Amino acid sequence: MTAEIRNCEFRFKCPKDWDALMKTHDPKVRHCNECNRRVVYCKKASELQKAIINNDCVAVEIKQPDDEVRLYVGEVMGY
Repeated sequence: MTAEIRNCEFRFKCPKDWDALMKTHDPKVRHCNECNRRVVYCKKASELQKAIINNDCVAVEIKQPDDEVRLYVGEVMGY
């Protein structure tokens, strides 16, 4: 995994994992049955900005200080 997105602050970090969310016709979009919202997988800053405008929850890869990349799911504050 490579993380392009940086400085992403979450309003809410979801305890659900991307793989646990319901698949849709679009491989970059899943559905959360718990909050009944779309979750968009964003690899690029432009994808994240579009998801924020659409008020979608997101899944983003974020590089950690130890260079490990982790996938976070939730609602971001802005970018």
